[in-house]
Amino acid sequence: MNQEKFGEMVKDYNPPTARQGKAYILKIIKDDIHNRVNWAVTAGKLGIDKQKKRIILSLKIDTNFVPVMEYFEIFTDRMVYCRKAAKYLGYQFGLVINNFKLL
Repeated sequence: MNQEKFGEMVKDYNPPTARQGKAYILKIIKDDIHNRVNWAVTAGKLGIDKQKKRIILSLKIDTNFVPVMEYFEIFTDRMVYCRKAAKYLGYQFGLVINNFKLL
């Protein structure tokens, strides 16, 4: 290995145990709203109904981890863009979160 290009190798690296790793990851996730919301979305589906000319984004959000309101705090502008893009294509945009129709 070219030491000048890649630098020194770390000799005494001990990776975290699974438990330590999970705790570290959860700390990082909980410290940032974007990470929290992305982590809390447990399922997502984009459906296109050509007959009804609708594009529907369905999400499942773990509300034990993050309230749905935090999703809207960071993604409202993006949902507006989705609605405008769908309209440009001659479609309607719909948003469903936890089986609740929002748009």
